[in-house]
Amino acid sequence: MNKIKVGHDPHGIAVNSQTHMVYVPNFYSNTVSVINGSLKKLIGTIDVGTFPIGVAVDQIANIAYVTNVLSRSVSVINGLTNTLQQDISIDDVPTGIAVDPALHKVYVTSAFGKVVVIDSTTTTVKNKIPVQNGPTGIAVDHNNHKIFVANSLSSSVSIIDGTNETVSGTIKVGRNPIGVAVDPTISLAYVTNFLSNTVSVLDTSRKSVKATINVGNFPTGVAVEPQTHVVYSVNGGSFDLPLPGSVSIIDGTSNIERARVEVENFPIGIDIDQSTQMVYVANARSDTVSVFEGR
Repeated sequence: MNKIKVGHDPHGIAVNSQTHMVYVPNFYSNTVSVINGSLKKLIGTIDVGTFPIGVAVDQIANIAYVTNVLSRSVSVINGLTNTLQQDISIDDVPTGIAVDPALHKVYVTSAFGKVVVIDSTTTTVKNKIPVQNGPTGIAVDHNNHKIFVANSLSSSVSIIDGTNETVSGTIKVGRNPIGVAVDPTISLAYVTNFLSNTVSVLDTSRKSVKATINVGNFPTGVAVEPQTHVVYSVNGGSFDLPLPGSVSIIDGTSNIERARVEVENFPIGIDIDQSTQMVYVANARSDTVSVFEGR
């Protein structure tokens, strides 16, 4: 396993599998670290807004979008030059973020109980969709343009129809859901429940919970490898002590945790390079990114 030093308190993480560039928002540094995944090294640092927390990549346009909590904005990063292109003011407190390149839409969860829709062609706010309390993680099923939102304070997941931008359903999950990821090839979504120490498996076509998987303590981020149907859940381990966290490796076909990999202190974000199968984990309290080969 490799370890790469980044800024202070990295939270989210996103990989462009076309360019193998990895973008890491550093909450207390007000920067985004850029890692070259092919070289496994830090190649740049970009100044963004105040308290950056979430990140998503439009791999077609080669653009990274970063949510800035205190600035109430989304920073747009040019992936070709790895420089700040512009900031989009959203007049909300942004947390999670996801992109649907085919619809040219960026979806941002807001602490005010909404999902802000940004038109990526005009970089303007297009709509604000009410969801339940405390929306955090968000993911897009690109096959049918459905958006899944983890509502941390409502213990639920809202499902949004990306075509007409309306809520089409709500699913109850475990306590304090934080992260969400979608495997569009088998119509399943995975939600980490921070206070239940579980991952809820959602049947996206039936809008119901299919299974519940026990993982490590304080699970936060989650990512899926659709080709192998392997799910990776990051577990903070200890909320207070400087102890290692872990990554639960879940078989998405049997919904069984088959292994657990130790990483550094309080991991939060995770993403996978779908081309190389390399897994990247943002360790918030170690100021590092762990890199290991997918299973």
